[in-house]
Amino acid sequence: MKKFLFIALMISALCVYAPTYAQLLPKLYTPQPGDLVFFKADDTDRQKFYKQMTGSPITHVGIFAYNKKGVLKMYHAIGDKGNSTRSGSPTVAKKGVLAENPSYLETDPDTILIRQKWPPLNIKQSATLTAFLEGQVGKPYDEKNTLLLAADTPKISPVPPTPDQAYFCSKLVACAIADIVGPVYQITTDARGKRVPFIPPLQSKPSTFYIYPDGIFPGDFAGNFERTTAPPFDLDSKWKSPILIEFPTKKPEENKK
Repeated sequence: MKKFLFIALMISALCVYAPTYAQLLPKLYTPQPGDLVFFKADDTDRQKFYKQMTGSPITHVGIFAYNKKGVLKMYHAIGDKGNSTRSGSPTVAKKGVLAENPSYLETDPDTILIRQKWPPLNIKQSATLTAFLEGQVGKPYDEKNTLLLAADTPKISPVPPTPDQAYFCSKLVACAIADIVGPVYQITTDARGKRVPFIPPLQSKPSTFYIYPDGIFPGDFAGNFERTTAPPFDLDSKWKSPILIEFPTKKPEENKK
């Protein structure tokens, strides 16, 4: 009888803790257009720096989209190892806006998280994303907008952003998703720390804004993931929560439109 009770208690404990533990395990993942790719640098000091300054330990962000040939790529803006948030990566041969194969993530030393687009992009949205990103490939890394300077600039705007001549990682993603996401609610917190839509003075309804590329940080797209401050806008209705990933053992064939 005692043995039976012990087994029953162990099973109960597993039922309680398994869901929480499962959230920490990598999940099988096949990339899709519109998915956001987050990096947490292998450098814990850099993670702490980002968390203190931006509210999140996320240090880099990219986005998946088809290229003109219908092959899925990860698009991101990267600087050299000295000024890039891609700390811990191999020496960068190129910098600026790049289109990488998904296999790039499988050998990366950083912790990789994905925020899947949901609902998935339709054909028109995917084509819009492709057209924008393909038009930015090869543009230079934005050397002038350092994190400290960007921290003082707006993260939202009443008008959608336009393509720029140079990008840092989160700036590229902000411009890329503006057309496929549209206006979003600005997020703030009430006296109890609960996230609520921002309502400007003399208005009775929450105001919507476009995500603005200047002043935005990689972690701003990650929602509440490991944040110490409220995110500046809410993407929860259009992207799933971030997950740790692992790729299928057998790589899928090239994706086609």
